[in-house]
Amino acid sequence: MTDTDALTAYLRQLKRIKDDWDDRKYAEIERDCLLPLWQLCRRMQETEQDIYAFIFGTEHELAHIDTDIYS
Repeated sequence: MTDTDALTAYLRQLKRIKDDWDDRKYAEIERDCLLPLWQLCRRMQETEQDIYAFIFGTEHELAHIDTDIYS
């Protein structure tokens, strides 16, 4: 194995380690930040719908109102 081959193999290994680290880091960010944020937004949306239903009567009366924050 030449020095160039060894360096190429070493760089490939470093890239695999970096990619694996990035994947794990993203999974941690998703678990610790994005998922709780999404759950909070979902709860807030459900709470908003409950408030409208309480104020205006039953939920079926709100069918024409789009309260989906992602639409």
